[in-house]
Amino acid sequence: MFIKFSILVILTQYIQANLTLDYESINYETILNSDYLNQNRHVIVLVLGSSPLDKNKVQILNEFKNSIEQINQNEALSIKVHSINDDKFARKYSIIRYPSLLFIRDNRHVLFKGDFKSGTLLEWAETYKEKKTVNLDDSNFEHDTQASSGATTGDWFVLFYKSECKVSMLIESTWEQASLRPDNRVIFSYVNIDRSPHLKERFNIMNSPTLLFFRQGLMYRYEIGKYDVESLISFSSTWYKNVKSHRVPLEKSWFDLTIDTIVRFLKKQDINFTYVFIGMATTILLFLIIFLVCFRRGKTTSRVDKRINKFD
Repeated sequence: MFIKFSILVILTQYIQANLTLDYESINYETILNSDYLNQNRHVIVLVLGSSPLDKNKVQILNEFKNSIEQINQNEALSIKVHSINDDKFARKYSIIRYPSLLFIRDNRHVLFKGDFKSGTLLEWAETYKEKKTVNLDDSNFEHDTQASSGATTGDWFVLFYKSECKVSMLIESTWEQASLRPDNRVIFSYVNIDRSPHLKERFNIMNSPTLLFFRQGLMYRYEIGKYDVESLISFSSTWYKNVKSHRVPLEKSWFDLTIDTIVRFLKKQDINFTYVFIGMATTILLFLIIFLVCFRRGKTTSRVDKRINKFD
């Protein structure tokens, strides 16, 4: 019996000593500077640091990867699993602890926070494999939210951000987690103000990030400064009542948006606006003169016709 036990211990030690991480490595350029994330909706990335992993952690991570492959088979999913060791990638996602696990779904990420245990990791992946957040822009904001007409589509919590804003990237993980909390009753969403200039102007967005909560035609500015899940849920459920509300500004008309687009285009062209406005004023004046001449001619013609009819 002792001999069998000794053989088992030696065999276990041998396996652990020769255990290697079974993750396909990926580089920064491939995962972020290409269409990789657009082509793959679900990507789990193990972010490694300079220190080697202990054998116990390697075993747990390999078991986790095997479980993900099983999920792919059972649920007809295609969750990719990779490892990366790159400072630029870590800085982009504000990762300071190694190793770290990142789950990117439809270009939105969730960071794993907890102890590396097989059951815990698998539960995390199962919980966040789908996302509920919505991307909004100039073209779909009013249609989807109905913000100015009374929010018939529900209450919306919107994160306005710039593309390269590090704070917004840091908030994104908790934003995603809050959206999937069982006690959440609002729709968490994003607006990239670099790509939505009309919304930026409409809501007077001066800083990135800016968080606005929309409910029944009113909006509430989130200025608490805490971005943990509990604070976000608390604000969107009840705490917003303690904040001064503002009427949601109406969406601009098609004509206003067209004028804004033209002005924005001219600003980018480095054109002397004095000449532009003189040209526009001259054009409008010419149209008015033409209109008045045509109008007077029409009146004169009408009078002549009346006199001719009298003689007839």
